[in-house]
Amino acid sequence: MFENAEIIHSYTRAQAIADEVLHDYTALASEMGFRCSFAIAHHAWVEAVRWDESDTRHGQSETGRAWDVITCAHFAIASAKHAKKAHVDRLEFTVYRIVRDSDDPTPRPITLVIHLGPGDNGEPVFTVMAPADQ
Repeated sequence: MFENAEIIHSYTRAQAIADEVLHDYTALASEMGFRCSFAIAHHAWVEAVRWDESDTRHGQSETGRAWDVITCAHFAIASAKHAKKAHVDRLEFTVYRIVRDSDDPTPRPITLVIHLGPGDNGEPVFTVMAPADQ
C-alpha cells in the first residue's frame, strides 16, 4: 500500500540515542549475554536508572541501577523461554529501585517492558520502556 509513498520524515534509533531519547547500554548488556543493541528509553531511564553520581546516599550509582534493569530484563526473557513464550516481542518485568531524591531507602517497584524489534537496518534490537515511553 505504501510502496511508492514519499517519506516525509523519519527518526532513527541512532538519532534517538544521540538526542538521549534512548540511552545506549549495549556494552553493559553484552556483559549479561545480550548480543543485540540494548537501549533504555528516556522515561524508564529517569525512573529506574538515572542517579546523580554526587549523591552517595543509599549506595546507589547509575551503572549499578542500569545493571539492575538489564539483569531483571534478562531474567524476564529467560523465564519466558522456560515458559515457552518464545514468540512474544515484549515482556513486562519489575525492577525494585530506590526512588531518586527521597530519603527513604526502601526499594519501590516499577514495571518496565523489554521489547525486541527492528533497528535502523532491520537488525534485532532490545529497548526497555516505561509506560510513558510506549
